[in-house]
Amino acid sequence: MAEAFVDMERYFVNHLEENSNARKLCGQTWCEMREYADIWMEVLQEQIEHDRCKTRKCCMKMNGSVYSGTAGLAMLDIFLAKTFEMADCDREQLLLRAAGHLECSLKKLKKCRMSFLAGDAGPLAITIVLYSDMVANGCNCECMVAKYLKQLLAFKEEATLPYLDTASEVVCGRAGYLWSLLYINQHYPNLIDPDIITDVVIAIVRAGKPCNGCLRKHLMYKWRGKDLLGAAHGLFGIIYVLLKAKNYWPLDEVLERELDPLNPNRYKKLTCEEKCELQKYMFCPETTMSVCNENVQEWVLETLHFLTTQIFASGNTLPSLGSGADKFVNWAHGGSGAVYTFIEAHKIFRHPHFLTAAVNCGECIWGRGLVKKGYGLTDGVAGNAYALMALFKHTKVETFLHGYYH
Repeated sequence: MAEAFVDMERYFVNHLEENSNARKLCGQTWCEMREYADIWMEVLQEQIEHDRCKTRKCCMKMNGSVYSGTAGLAMLDIFLAKTFEMADCDREQLLLRAAGHLECSLKKLKKCRMSFLAGDAGPLAITIVLYSDMVANGCNCECMVAKYLKQLLAFKEEATLPYLDTASEVVCGRAGYLWSLLYINQHYPNLIDPDIITDVVIAIVRAGKPCNGCLRKHLMYKWRGKDLLGAAHGLFGIIYVLLKAKNYWPLDEVLERELDPLNPNRYKKLTCEEKCELQKYMFCPETTMSVCNENVQEWVLETLHFLTTQIFASGNTLPSLGSGADKFVNWAHGGSGAVYTFIEAHKIFRHPHFLTAAVNCGECIWGRGLVKKGYGLTDGVAGNAYALMALFKHTKVETFLHGYYH
């Protein structure tokens, strides 16, 4: 446990009793809970309708990203259309509006960022899923799916070849690209070739491995020169996406091979001479091919064990290595982002200390999650509420549902 000064100026004190009304809330029938959801759905729809004309004008000024632009609006419309019961005409209206938002996004692709949240891959992945839905419903849109799939896969070389300046984090890097591929295959399995996903997994793991002479046994990545740990730009986010890609982790014999830099679509065994010749392509000039013999599971597990040591006494997680400031309780840099990583780790490996770490993060969120920065998902209260809901779904502990509700 790391000791640190807790910055109390960043959040409102939570005066609610931890278990007040928890049983009353959880004792409601699903029909009653559904009524609440329907009411909020109506409120949301009214707000969207009220802002429709203004939103249409703003769309031309907004960026096209999922994170803060029109692709994010499209993703919301698609989610609402697929999640809630509504008339077919209302569902069609939502999907048409999503298509309009995506049209704005596709006009603003910059062809320079490959991630889901802040790059081109996100709008492309959502568009591919939307057109695939239309194909499944009988529309003749196969050519559109193929067109945008080709654009998305054009980023594969950047994501898999060991360029020194390619980031691996979630918001702008390789992990974000991996999430885009997983998003598509979640909706339409094998639309993305599994070997492509495996190649990206291998590239992310290799990018975080230590150089020769380095004693650390876990993965680590730098973002703008810093060893960040938060979900947005650091280790927690990268490991979470690798865990979600568990079904695509390579076999040991694949990890013992290197990508041929002259043809990244093929694997080949390397001779000693070739290893020396290809040294310049590696992530670190001092790295040799021998670090590729361990499997992905060992590297991920060692990194998870390391992350359980990067926790303040409050239960919150360090934003970066060696940080002494316990001030970020949010998804981007704090425990709210770490919750998902520890939960996913517990699902896969069943180690109890991963669950303990997740619960400790949740208790910190309950106490300090009413942050003053805002209500957003990345840095605000909504993101903290989502983390509590994730904990409730995994543990069935009513306190977390109560915290999410309030």
